[in-house]
Amino acid sequence: MSLSRIARHESFSLPRFASMIRIIVPQAAVSAVPNLANSSVDILKNTSLLYTISVMDIMAKAAVTASIGFRYLEVYTDALIIYLILCIFYMVFFWIIEKFVVGRTAKLMP
Repeated sequence: MSLSRIARHESFSLPRFASMIRIIVPQAAVSAVPNLANSSVDILKNTSLLYTISVMDIMAKAAVTASIGFRYLEVYTDALIIYLILCIFYMVFFWIIEKFVVGRTAKLMP
């Protein structure tokens, strides 16, 4: 075992697993939560990929509904509003998680 590994774990008097849980995971969570939020919104936007396996998404339902009554503007505006509401929900949810993680990490760090 190298000197830096020994010094890193022994300076806190923690075993390896405890140092992972108490030190490394909170610091990693601070940088991981924003990326997780962006990935979740991207997954929501790319739900049309599921259309190929017979799951109707918002835009597919909008296209079918618009073709029946020839009211494309109203239907696509409704789909836009639904997407915006879902994206705002995701972003607020992850904003709360990020504030919790950052606040918790700030308390743990000297």
